[in-house]
Amino acid sequence: MNPYSKNYREISHYASSNAEDGYIYVEGYGFAPPPPVVTERRLLQWYANGIGFSTLFMVFFSFTMPYLVLGVAEVLFPATRIYGNQIVASAFVIELINTASSALSLALPFILFAFLCRAPFKVVLPFKRFPCSIGIPAVFIALGVSVIGLFSSTLLSAVAALFGLTPVMGAVSMPQDFEAAILFVLRLAFISPFIEELVFRGIVMNTLRRFGDSFALCVSAVLFALFHQNLVQAPNAFLMGLVIGYFTLCTGSLWVGVLIHVINNSMVLMLDGVLSLLPVEYYSIIILLVYAFYLVSGIAGLLYLVRRHPNMFMLLRSSTFSSERKKYFTFFSSATMVVSLIVLGMFLLQNIAFL
Repeated sequence: MNPYSKNYREISHYASSNAEDGYIYVEGYGFAPPPPVVTERRLLQWYANGIGFSTLFMVFFSFTMPYLVLGVAEVLFPATRIYGNQIVASAFVIELINTASSALSLALPFILFAFLCRAPFKVVLPFKRFPCSIGIPAVFIALGVSVIGLFSSTLLSAVAALFGLTPVMGAVSMPQDFEAAILFVLRLAFISPFIEELVFRGIVMNTLRRFGDSFALCVSAVLFALFHQNLVQAPNAFLMGLVIGYFTLCTGSLWVGVLIHVINNSMVLMLDGVLSLLPVEYYSIIILLVYAFYLVSGIAGLLYLVRRHPNMFMLLRSSTFSSERKKYFTFFSSATMVVSLIVLGMFLLQNIAFL
């Protein structure tokens, strides 16, 4: 039967209103296949459960992977010793263990998910050249948006304080050892941004694009924000996830997302380094000057792209069978996704201090 015929649409409507799975008997037509909206919903649930399982495995690996990497480090670096919960090793080896375990914990579960999806890796991970006329302004726009994200985080902290809550973020300090410090900078400025882009803007967003670009963009940004597991970074991570994801969609290349992420993290490290060398009384003026530069350059980059590409900031309406509200409900109400959201929420609550 032609899926575009009137009779087929009537059968599909009847079937969708009377059953949710399997072939449905319709008098006069025999057994009709499930309507497209049901098939699409099942597929979305499968993807949601897959991403939920990947998130749970990521949490599990974050606790177990350091011990596996530590076992390898004992072989490669004989001076490494373990005494109960104490690790006796050089600062470089400890930083190497942290770098490897964090990268593997995040990447492996989602790479397995992409493999099970049978999605072509050239489609899911499109590492190709992108036009500099878009990539460079995108960097400045993202830096400008980061100021809005930081302001949102400050506002959220102020609102939380009204209820006796203080969002906190774990302190990250640079090692004193030179080699360990180099690896620390590489991890925060290059390795982590690359892995996070591979996962969130690559595997998560591109596998969900079959359900609409705007849906895939928003879901990947929400998961990226929750991945940080604290309210201090969550607003900024969400906004940056939207910006990076949007320009990844526009250019069709993950490299533009990696570029934005690397420069943003590098600027944060550079600013922290500069502030550590200056007297405390100069902190405020330096930060204000940097944020002003971010905002002005971001506005300039936005105006440049709007003038050069007038239709660039328009996402086409998705041609899916389900409504946007139904897709979000289906995705976030899937069993393993609910469990993963609860687990991430528990970590988020652990990073909230009560006054």
